[in-house]
Amino acid sequence: GVPSLEQELPDQAVRFMAATEAKHELEGRVADERASLSSLYTAARALETLEADRLYPAIALTARRFLQADACQCYALEGDLLRLRAAEGSPPARSEIRPDEGLVGLAIRLGRPVSVRDQSQHASVEDLATASLLMAAPLVADGGALLGCVTVTALPFLRLTPVALDRLGLVAEWGGRALENARAHERARARTIEDELVRAYTYAYYQRRIHEEEVRADRYGRPLSVLIFRIHRYGDVAPARRAELGRVLSAVFSRTLRDVDIVCRYATEDSFAIILPETAPARAEIVLDRLSREIANFHFAPYADEAQDLEFSARVLAVRERPGGVAS
Repeated sequence: GVPSLEQELPDQAVRFMAATEAKHELEGRVADERASLSSLYTAARALETLEADRLYPAIALTARRFLQADACQCYALEGDLLRLRAAEGSPPARSEIRPDEGLVGLAIRLGRPVSVRDQSQHASVEDLATASLLMAAPLVADGGALLGCVTVTALPFLRLTPVALDRLGLVAEWGGRALENARAHERARARTIEDELVRAYTYAYYQRRIHEEEVRADRYGRPLSVLIFRIHRYGDVAPARRAELGRVLSAVFSRTLRDVDIVCRYATEDSFAIILPETAPARAEIVLDRLSREIANFHFAPYADEAQDLEFSARVLAVRERPGGVAS
């Protein structure tokens, strides 16, 4: 009777308190989930842009909000390196990462998001606390081409879970698609402003693009050079041979330059400006020598008298020579 009731009441109280605590925990998780989804929706809207320079910050922001992380970054593949394009939270220790290096390299090789636990199945709390990189996911195009990488450098320990890894993968998938769409849009847009004769962009495009490249070079302390190339006696080139001259120059440019280099018409009809991102002046001089040799090897004589090979001159303009200072 009474003794058993006295024992039952404390047990019921303990169970009630446990149930109440569980209810509060569940409500907290639901609230967190709703906040996360709301934040995700807001951040994901930023991924709808077709401008790549706006996408990188949007990808980093979306990753940070969706994972409720303290610091996330977005890197873009530029040449042989992944270079930092946007950071949320504390800036990372490095602005460049090799695609085959460490946790990032593992994510790229596997083609999926990975965490520091994938590198070491027995990672201790101390290991996780001191790791410079906690999670990474590759940004890839539909065809599998690597576009960049999303990384996480600061995340509450309890959130380093398979769910967080799945979320990072989702953000990377969205980000890869958005970047691919932006690049396709840029290519389509560029075709409408291209000089088809020499397959070079117009001078107006050059003016806009060189400004964008200067801003990026200043922001990240990267070198930037421009080759100014001018045809001599352009007025003496037989009108019937100008299209052929354009094809010769197009062939030389395509054989000598990288995909990331940008060939544009310059201020006058007889001149071109070739933007060389990530290229210091010394390296640009090497490119210039190779370009000159290629043109000379054609022995193309476009002038009306057909007695003289193409005459031209070229020089290197060091737009940004070294970190910390812009060349004059």
